Amino acid sequence: MSIINIPTIWNSNDHYNSLFKLWDNINQNSINQLEITFDFKECKFLSHNGVAFLGGLVELIKNRVVKSNLLMTLLNQKFLRT
Repeated sequence: MSIINIPTIWNSNDHYNSLFKLWDNINQNSINQLEITFDFKECKFLSHNGVAFLGGLVELIKNRVVKSNLLMTLLNQKFLRT
């Protein structure tokens, strides 16, 4: 199992680079993994772009027959609105 820590993602070039590094990490490591967990404990905010990007990463992982998990229990509840 591999754990991917999700950082805070706003709408900036540095944060986009963080997303691309996550994608690169998953591309290099998911081939040998049966399960990948996304851990949001370090994420203070996740922009709409981050949500869309991570959704695409989960679909990429699913297409490789790798189980993915989202650990969102530590995500600050005031940012979660329905």
